[in-house]
Amino acid sequence: MSFNIQAYAAADAINSQYQQLHPVIVIEGLDGTGKSTQIELLAKKLNAHQLSTSKLMNQPRTKKERYHSYMENNRLASKEMCVIRKHQPIVVDRYIASTMSSYYAHFSFYPFAFNEWTEPYLGMQNGQLALHKLTIPTIVINIELDEPIRVKRLEERGLVLDSNEQKLVEDDNYRTCMKAWLCVMSTITIDATSMSVEELHACILLQLQGVI
Repeated sequence: MSFNIQAYAAADAINSQYQQLHPVIVIEGLDGTGKSTQIELLAKKLNAHQLSTSKLMNQPRTKKERYHSYMENNRLASKEMCVIRKHQPIVVDRYIASTMSSYYAHFSFYPFAFNEWTEPYLGMQNGQLALHKLTIPTIVINIELDEPIRVKRLEERGLVLDSNEQKLVEDDNYRTCMKAWLCVMSTITIDATSMSVEELHACILLQLQGVI
């Protein structure tokens, strides 16, 4: 969906600073869990703008480069959110939770708790946590799926897995750690293993009551 951010930014300069903001809905989950399908359904249902942080402009050579590349995607998406949410809801394909969970899982660093959503989103500088001025989502919905079903879906796509996705398939500890971070950084985690596409969509809409 195209969005003329320059035109809207110009209009925002005239609008009231007290303008009501639309919700930012982030859909998280590993590849193959059904995120893309649900994002398309939600965008149509809510007349929402779709954003994705999943595509990288370059191919990172190290874990740190990968982290910083995705963080830059998150910063760019955050800037767009600030403008777009003044005009319509936003549904986001992955955001900070995916970036942080993927990075921490490499070191088997498991979360004990995460309660920082009242502050600006967390980032990483020189291996240390640092605060960044990033848009805080209204709700983060994490979709989970039993691993054999997820892997089967990936195989049916016939795509070549990158090194990170290959590690998710082959390394149980890495995958378990990443899923633990996704859970603790999400508002709600939905196990979609036994759900149809329609049932999952209905479940997500139920979670959005009071948000939209």
